[in-house]
Amino acid sequence: MSGRDEVTQKVVRAVKKTTLDPPDVIDGSASLVMDLGFDSLRVATLSVALEAEFGELLLLNEWIAASNSPYELNVDSLVAFVSRAIARR
Repeated sequence: MSGRDEVTQKVVRAVKKTTLDPPDVIDGSASLVMDLGFDSLRVATLSVALEAEFGELLLLNEWIAASNSPYELNVDSLVAFVSRAIARR
């Protein structure tokens, strides 16, 4: 399993834990806001779930600030953000 595959699995697991009614399969293009119903409280909860998955603090404010639209806040962009954050440490 590649590093990105492992990050993807952990991100999807965290997203499923924090989604009110998670679908069986969460695809990379799924928008957290538009498709999965995330609001600011749920994003904060996701941050805690990601910390549990990765064993380190991952603040999502940079990820959110870098987007131009809620559609850009999707699983793939979150995986990319987390991968970069982990690589910096």
